Amino acid sequence: MKYIKIIPVALALMLATGCGADEPASTFVRQADGGRFDSPEELIKTLNDLGMSCIDPQYSKFKASKSLYIYKGTCWSGSGYIDVYTSVQRILIGDYEGDLHNGGGLPGVRGQNWQVNTRRDYAFAAAVKNALGGQVMKN
Repeated sequence: MKYIKIIPVALALMLATGCGADEPASTFVRQADGGRFDSPEELIKTLNDLGMSCIDPQYSKFKASKSLYIYKGTCWSGSGYIDVYTSVQRILIGDYEGDLHNGGGLPGVRGQNWQVNTRRDYAFAAAVKNALGGQVMKN
C-alpha cells in the first residue's frame, strides 16, 4: 500500500519542477544587425522556434584561414536546402544590401557572425531577414 501513495507524490513533484514538460520557448530577441549565434545548431534551432522549417540538419566545419574555422549547417526548408554558417568573426562573403523582392541579389542574409544562404529561395531569405534581422546579400 505504501507504493500507491508514493506514485501521486512523485507525479506531483514532476509537474511542479517542470520535469516532462516541453522545452521553454525561444528567448531570441531580434536585432537590426542580426545579432550573433554561437553555432549553426543554435541558429537552426532559432529558425525552427520562429516557425521557419529547417529540418534534418547536417553539421560540419572547415578552415577558412590559418586561424579561422567556419561552422556549417545544411538543412531542408521544405522547398530546398539552406546553408547556415557561423564563425567567431564576421563572415565577409560578397556585397550586401541586395533587394530580395526584385530578385536583384543572391537570396541570403547575414548577421554579426552568421550567414544564411537560401539557394535561390527568395521567400525563405525574406522570412529570415524579417525574423532575425541582418543584411540581405547580393552578388
